[in-house]
Amino acid sequence: MRFGGVLVALLVALGYPMDRVALAQGEEATAEAPAEDAGYADLEEIVVTAPRTLRSLRAEIDEVQDRAFALFNELNVDNDYDIVCRRETPTGSHIPVRVCRPRYVDRLEAEAAQDFLAGDAYFDPGGDILYHEDILRQKIARMAEEDPDFYHALAEFYRVRTAYEEERRERFQDSWFVR
Repeated sequence: MRFGGVLVALLVALGYPMDRVALAQGEEATAEAPAEDAGYADLEEIVVTAPRTLRSLRAEIDEVQDRAFALFNELNVDNDYDIVCRRETPTGSHIPVRVCRPRYVDRLEAEAAQDFLAGDAYFDPGGDILYHEDILRQKIARMAEEDPDFYHALAEFYRVRTAYEEERRERFQDSWFVR
């Protein structure tokens, strides 16, 4: 019975209703307990929803974007066009930013850097990047037409990003500080 007493004390300490504690002990609940709880049924329920922070909205954008890119990468057969996201710290800054780009951009920039370091003439990869960017856009458009899941993932990304931008614009309203 010592364990039963400890259990009752624990249930009471956790705020468990007394009529249920009595049932847990194996005793009958008193007839007065339901009458006391009846007053709570008349209370109106009030739900308070706090506005979401911009940080949480931004995190939602990243999650939705990651799902859309993962689906694209799965459907895409050419790995050179797979889109990869990561956090990078730009030169001259200590603040990391999220960067998403297709693998061909990294490949072309790495090739240009290797050629330059090898003493070859520097070749700006910008033209090749623009060429491949047009192909990437065509691939995305074709996949969105052919795969309804990918289309819905893109639509969800657009919806979440637009909601974030509207909320940000409303909170800042030509001010440097959030309202």
